[in-house]
Amino acid sequence: MHIGKKNPRKAGFTLIELLVVVAIIAVIGAGVAVTYRNMDDKAKTAMEMSDIGTIQKAIANWSFINDGKLPDGLDSLIDENGDMYHQMPDEVDGTTLGNVTPMSRSGMGLSGPMGYTAMAQAAPKQVIDVLASSGLTRVYKHRVGTEEEPVSSANDSTFATNMMGAGVDTSKTLCTLDSDATPYTKDQANYLIENADKLREDWKEGGSAATAGTQTVNDTGSGLNATFTSLDQLNAAIESAEAISEADILARLCFIYPGGGASMSMGPMGSVTMPMNLTAEIISNCGLTPEQVADPTKDYDRELAAGKEYYLVVMGLGRFASINDGRAVRLDNPAYGKRQDQEASVYSRYLAVIKVPMQATNSMTNTGDGASVACVLSPQGYSAAALRDNYISDESKLKD
Repeated sequence: MHIGKKNPRKAGFTLIELLVVVAIIAVIGAGVAVTYRNMDDKAKTAMEMSDIGTIQKAIANWSFINDGKLPDGLDSLIDENGDMYHQMPDEVDGTTLGNVTPMSRSGMGLSGPMGYTAMAQAAPKQVIDVLASSGLTRVYKHRVGTEEEPVSSANDSTFATNMMGAGVDTSKTLCTLDSDATPYTKDQANYLIENADKLREDWKEGGSAATAGTQTVNDTGSGLNATFTSLDQLNAAIESAEAISEADILARLCFIYPGGGASMSMGPMGSVTMPMNLTAEIISNCGLTPEQVADPTKDYDRELAAGKEYYLVVMGLGRFASINDGRAVRLDNPAYGKRQDQEASVYSRYLAVIKVPMQATNSMTNTGDGASVACVLSPQGYSAAALRDNYISDESKLKD
C-alpha cells in the first residue's frame, strides 16, 4: 500500500519570526544611534575645547612678538543701532527676564549663555583709551538689514566671502574707537588722507624719503607730527587714518560685570531674581574676583575709589581666529540644555574676553598695564571648563 508522505516545510521564516528579528534590529539600532550621537557630540565638543586652547596660544604668541598689543580689527558684537548681537528673548516659558539688552535685528545672534552673561553698555572713555593704546583701534560692527538692503546674517557682511569667492565689502561695518584715543585725531587722519599721494611719491625710488630712510610729517593746523621709517609703515598709517576719518565712532561695548547679563524674575510679582549666566565662572577664568571687576553702568571715579581694578570687554575673534571656517561645531539651546546641529549658512566666531585695567599705562612713569586677552570662549560663551562640565561630563545634556 502506498502511503503518501507529508510535504516537508519550505525553507524560510514566518511573519512572526521576521517581525521579531526586525524588532530586535530596531532596538539595537536605536541604542547604537543614541550612543553614536553622544559620541559625536563629545567629539565635537572636544574639538571646540581644543580650538579654544589653540586660539589662546595663538593670541599669546602674536601679542608677545608685537609688544604686548591686542589684535586689531576685532568684532564689537554691537550692531549699528548699538544693540547686542545675541538671541535673548524677553521671557522664557512665560517667565519674564530682566536686564535684557535689546537684541540685534541683524542676524541669528549669539546663542547659549553669552546672551545671559554680557550686556551692551556705553563705554567709559578710560576704557576706550586703554584699548586704543593697547593696539585696538579698529573694530567691526554688524549691519542692520532693511527692506532695501536685507542682511541674511550679521556675520556675512563682516568676515565671510560669497559663494563665488569674491571678497565682501566691509566698509559699512568698519568703525573706530574714540578718535581722541586713536593714534590720530580726525583732523590728523584727514590730513594724512588728503596728502597720501604726495607722501607716497616721496618714497618712490630716488625720492627724498627713500634716500633719507625716514619721512617726517608735521602739520601745525591739525597738530600731526609723525615720522615714518618705511613706505609700508606710511601705508599702514594711511589705512588707519581712512578708518578713523570715514568710519563711525564706537560708543558701546559688550561688557561682563558682576550682576550683569539677564536674570529671571520668579515668585509673586517677580519677588525672586535668579541670574541665568556664567558671569562668575568667566570672571574666575580671567583670574579675577567679582570685587575686582568694575560695572560700566556706574560712575568711573566711584568704581575706582571702591577698589575696582578691571573692566571685562567681550569681542569676537573673526579675521584673527576663524577655526572651522568660522562655524561653531554646535549651536546651543539653553532652554533645553542641548547642543543642536548647525546649518552651513550660519557663521560664528570664538570670543575673546579682554581684561582692561581701569588706569592706562603712563609712559612717563611706566606704571599701569595695557589691555590683554584674559580668556577665550566658544561662540556660545562657554569656557573650555564649562564645555567639559556641561557637554562631556554631564550625560543628561547630551540626551535627546
